[in-house]
Amino acid sequence: MTFADVARAFEGEPDVTRGRGFAREVLKREGKIFAIDYEGAVVFKLPADRCAALVSETSAVPFDRGQGKPLREWVVVRESDAWLPLAHEALAFARSPS
Repeated sequence: MTFADVARAFEGEPDVTRGRGFAREVLKREGKIFAIDYEGAVVFKLPADRCAALVSETSAVPFDRGQGKPLREWVVVRESDAWLPLAHEALAFARSPS
């Protein structure tokens, strides 16, 4: 699976668009990024506790924009078989009330 495959899975969602962010291809909901194509992996925006669980239970790692401080609601996932389910989780999180 590639990021393009993940993006295609969301083509029918009226509030999801493809674009650019962090100098990479991204998926957005109403202009806010929820998934990023990242060096053979995908970065997802998820609740902080879900990110912490993924880091402790899988090989996921916290996402750092290169500033030396990981973002608590962003996680890098290399296992492509997890991308589609996590993309759906990230979209649900993006749709949840702030």
